[in-house]
Amino acid sequence: KKKDTDIVVSEIYEYDIDSTAEDLDCFCHDCSDDGVSQHDNTTGTIMGGEFCGCGKGGISSPINSAKIDIYNAYCHDNDYGIYASNSSGETQNYTIFGCVLVGNRMGIKNVGHQARLHGNVIKDNTTNISNESGGTTTDFDT
Repeated sequence: KKKDTDIVVSEIYEYDIDSTAEDLDCFCHDCSDDGVSQHDNTTGTIMGGEFCGCGKGGISSPINSAKIDIYNAYCHDNDYGIYASNSSGETQNYTIFGCVLVGNRMGIKNVGHQARLHGNVIKDNTTNISNESGGTTTDFDT
């Protein structure tokens, strides 16, 4: 488990195979790749935090077969606010709840997963949401 309430500067948290992850109020900025990234068979939650200025995703989760839900995160000024990708062929359902995704090149890039959106602010991105390779997003607020 990673629990951070202090500033995390220019560091990438990457969880790999068969991990459990709990990220609380992380501050990740100016990362060359992802602010936080959870991969294959990781199960976990991202609660709160600010993710900005990252070269790829502020949050890159879930990747492949990871099972991750994201709550109350603030993602801005990244290539992708949230990047979810699936090359494993195992589609995951994940929830994005109460997040603010603004000023990114793409708010959410969802490749091959099923995203459930609740109570988010997704605006002022070059593209707000992109679903690719069978990925879907369902916004329960509309």
